[in-house]
Amino acid sequence: MKSDWKNTGNPIEPKPASKPKSQKTQWYYILDLIILIGATIGCIYQTILVTTVYLEQQVITDIRIQFSDVVRIPDLSICLYFYNFVSYSNLKGKEPKIFARLKSKFPTVTNQSTFNEWKFSSDAITFLTVEFSRLTVSQMMETMIETHQLIEKVVPTIRQIDLVNNVNLDDVNDCSVQTTVKEPYICMTVNCPILSYHQLQQKDLELTKYLGTVIAIYFNHELFATTEEYYVYLHPTGTLPYGTQMSSVTIVTEENSHKFFIEYKGFQANLLPPPYTTKCKNYTLDGFKSQNHALEACRNNASLERFGCGFYSDVMNANSNARLGISDYYLNYGDPRRRKVINEIYDNCSRLHWAPDCRQKYFVPRIQKVARIDSSSDLLCLSMPTEPDITNSCLPKLPLFEYLIYLGSILGTWFGFSVLSSSPAIFKWAFDLIGVLTSSRPTKGHILRNTNVKGKSRGKLKDRRSSSGSSKNFRQSVEAMKGIRQLRPKVHYWDDYFR
Repeated sequence: MKSDWKNTGNPIEPKPASKPKSQKTQWYYILDLIILIGATIGCIYQTILVTTVYLEQQVITDIRIQFSDVVRIPDLSICLYFYNFVSYSNLKGKEPKIFARLKSKFPTVTNQSTFNEWKFSSDAITFLTVEFSRLTVSQMMETMIETHQLIEKVVPTIRQIDLVNNVNLDDVNDCSVQTTVKEPYICMTVNCPILSYHQLQQKDLELTKYLGTVIAIYFNHELFATTEEYYVYLHPTGTLPYGTQMSSVTIVTEENSHKFFIEYKGFQANLLPPPYTTKCKNYTLDGFKSQNHALEACRNNASLERFGCGFYSDVMNANSNARLGISDYYLNYGDPRRRKVINEIYDNCSRLHWAPDCRQKYFVPRIQKVARIDSSSDLLCLSMPTEPDITNSCLPKLPLFEYLIYLGSILGTWFGFSVLSSSPAIFKWAFDLIGVLTSSRPTKGHILRNTNVKGKSRGKLKDRRSSSGSSKNFRQSVEAMKGIRQLRPKVHYWDDYFR
């Protein structure tokens, strides 16, 4: 009879053997890998986009329309055709040969009055153009009416206030008038430095004799009546009427004296130098006032070297000994070889000074009011702006500081990067790198330390490894598994002993 030893004890049932990793856990690993690859691709793509924008050095435009605290005051240029500027007596005294040909060809011109009437005819324009083509700029200016005879007085707005206090303005010389040649014009530029030194505000201009007047210019009406019309240009302070892209107003002379009020609007553009896309240039560093000044100086120098005259329609000094450009640009207009050289000069200077000004100023004038006055002088009043100024400023689209912030946000979005939590590792890496660069010996704890140690060094290294947190965790896990896991005892039956 078999002894049922199976029921005599309470043997411990062994736990089932651990199964291999399930297929579900493997899918988790695959999904993590897919997410990691996708995050890496997204991070690289966004980094490339932001870096491209930064390297392109693009700009954004900030436009402001407002009244400035300080009024922008321009210089004013009055330009007339040179044949309206000629004086009968000066022509007779300075250029007797031209005067003799004038008398023989137009015998009815016998005095200043008939000469003024004759100057408006097309015959006079053709005659003076041909005759003056033989003269230099300074010789032509000797036949013109003196500037101080045309412009009697220039009174800035600050002195308008002094008129109320009976100040003798004849002893005051706050403004200057400079005469230049800009064929086919003679230009008189009025500059008042006192207006630049004193930063005028709106309230200052409201205290003037003529409400809101910036500058008052008194003309000799009798002499200006001999001109059919003249043009008024506004340009930045300290400059001359360079270039042709200037706004102007045309004033037609009247039989009686008049008062003209001209107001203006200011525009300003502030660009950025390379490597930004605007690629502007500060021409004041090269001794020029503006880009147009550099272009005209280049063209005038090339024309003087090639033809002995200034470039037609560019500003020339009134005391220049260069020939007038009429002979090479007007009389020889039909010569194809001459036109080819002129075009080459223009194109070469345009390629040399192609960059725009970093700071551009424009003024757009318009006639506000015209009134008849009982006086021997015409009065031209430059009024304060009644419309807001427009300022266009270019700013970097992505500065370096913002570029670094964008990179940090991209890393934080895709990989959870944080400057605060990663700063210890960053500092440690930086210190280790500095130590490697400044010393030939590896620093303690550096990744390049020598691990091939012997004796006590090996023992210390073993103890250091055994005391690490990861080793402790591993040993604890092994001991726990040993305590839980038990082998199933082998059960013997009584019959086995008799076999």
